[in-house]
Amino acid sequence: RRDVVELALFMREMHRLLPEIKVELISIDSYAEGIEQLRAGQISALATTSWQQDLAPYSSDIIISNALLKDGQSIVGLYTRENNAKALAVNTLDDLRTLKIASNKDWSADWHTLAELGMHHCLDVKTWRQMIYLVSGQEADILLAPFPSRDNLNIEFDGCVLIPIPGRIMVLHGSRHFAAAHTKVGYLIAERIFPALDALVNNGEVKRALTECGFLNKSTATWQNIAQQPM
Repeated sequence: RRDVVELALFMREMHRLLPEIKVELISIDSYAEGIEQLRAGQISALATTSWQQDLAPYSSDIIISNALLKDGQSIVGLYTRENNAKALAVNTLDDLRTLKIASNKDWSADWHTLAELGMHHCLDVKTWRQMIYLVSGQEADILLAPFPSRDNLNIEFDGCVLIPIPGRIMVLHGSRHFAAAHTKVGYLIAERIFPALDALVNNGEVKRALTECGFLNKSTATWQNIAQQPM
């Protein structure tokens, strides 16, 4: 998973470049809440990336890194249940617009991309678990998700199995960045860790790690972006 790779790279560089800093990882339930805590200086940094459009309004309150993932690099599958013949037959945007899509308004790139593509039936669902249940339970048709590293590409969660619509992907608009607070440790992270992470982007290590975890999935490299299909 992308977030696991990001956390691993962030922590590795912290231990390497700022070994004197004792790192405490804090679990935050909400994506939006993490950004709010960063703005307030309650945490020193976000150890996984956020969308640029979510960070940019607070650029005077926080320090934003260069992009770890550039615009166009965030690719997701369109996942549905195995017996949803209508969803599995989707080939065009017009087909997709007839479906109910479970997403989250707080995931701005997902929500904005869906809006730009003219999706009319988007359900605002705040947790991943509930999205899975809605699609598996036939209350929604699809959800968007990065591809896993396993060969069959299925998502398996809490007894539910979702499969990708074959041959189709969606490219999310926006870049992803780390962010630090205007605190003593936050300034150190921006000064030492952000350039180191940028170097990993430039030398290809980030791309290799994201390929190995399945986020950049070789088996879907020839799949077509649904936005580029005939309408």
